[in-house]
Amino acid sequence: MPRVEVIKNFATAQECAALNNWVAKGVTEKWLNFGVLADGTENSKRLTNRIHPGKGSNPELALQLQQRICQHWGLQDKEIAQTSGGNDGVVVSTTLRGGDVYRHIDPALARPLSTLRCTLLSSAAERGCDLYVDDTKIDFSEGDLACYLVSDWPHYVTENLGDKPRNLWMFGWYVDGHAWESGQIGVQH
Repeated sequence: MPRVEVIKNFATAQECAALNNWVAKGVTEKWLNFGVLADGTENSKRLTNRIHPGKGSNPELALQLQQRICQHWGLQDKEIAQTSGGNDGVVVSTTLRGGDVYRHIDPALARPLSTLRCTLLSSAAERGCDLYVDDTKIDFSEGDLACYLVSDWPHYVTENLGDKPRNLWMFGWYVDGHAWESGQIGVQH
């Protein structure tokens, strides 16, 4: 069983609203573009800055959250995972009605290190869009942060069955996978 850490209410309602406003502007101004499906074709139901990095700078708030996460887990000496697209190591996606994320394991681009991804849910879908890691559903609500090794465990998101988009902010670092799984990487006080 993988270690999945969920920190409830990591971001405030006001912070989530500000992040969601940025996502809405990104959709309108096309900073966020089609994601991809398992077969490599475009996915118009999930938009991201991963495929077309460099469009639209991240809001300062996202970089502040990145630092808060880094301090929370003691990741100051770890390299930020830049290789999976996005800007400044921050990947943003919005999943619209009918969209999902296929079951996958992220590429291990820094072996022997693993990619630790901390995902902040700034907008939850009304129904669906449930996160599964290694086929275990993760209890994950607006403002929560979920952290796990995306390069080591299969994960996916079920279909968005409502009209409200699911907005996710992803922050990553390269870490020793054993150190994460065994709890050697832990909350800093």
